[in-house]
Amino acid sequence: MVFMLSPFNKRTGGTMLEPGSHRNHTMPGVHDGEAFVERAVAINGQPGDLGVFYGHAWHSKGLNVGRIPRRSLQASVYPYFIKQLQSCGYTISNRVARTLPRHMQNRLGLTGYTSFKHTGQSDKGPHRPLQVAALMLWDALRYGYPTRRPGLQLSRWCALSLLAAPLLLLLGRRCGEALKLLLAVSAGLLLGFSLILEKFQM
Repeated sequence: MVFMLSPFNKRTGGTMLEPGSHRNHTMPGVHDGEAFVERAVAINGQPGDLGVFYGHAWHSKGLNVGRIPRRSLQASVYPYFIKQLQSCGYTISNRVARTLPRHMQNRLGLTGYTSFKHTGQSDKGPHRPLQVAALMLWDALRYGYPTRRPGLQLSRWCALSLLAAPLLLLLGRRCGEALKLLLAVSAGLLLGFSLILEKFQM
């Protein structure tokens, strides 16, 4: 949903939508850009208008070539069991998140009832990036993240199997192979933690 606070038109770069693209059930690829530009239509409206569209439809922001800034309030509606493609709540700085009223933290997904199953953003006290990174890694392993390809939905189980493999090999008295696998998994975890920490420090 797009609640327009300023005019949305071709000049101000209103949101672009490709009609019928919600039936594709795929994400746009690298080579779909030119075709999208040819087929897309812009959302037009005046301040106070509300634009509603299905989130599976391919959409993109338009280019504002006018002198007036384009402003809007945007909201998405999800069933409680569906993870969002982006965790918009985490774009709010800790300084701001901690000062929000509790009901606003709930609405923005900054409490324990978020789609990511945890929060590290609105805790009292100093920000702990290692704890947040560990929680996010746990989510990736325990719950997984949604993809458009059914085969990739099992990736979290593969990750858990890799983490458990060294223990299974040790029980089988294959210490040499277990050590190699443990080193490989540790290197992967270290790389993953580094990428997550980099994300939270941006």
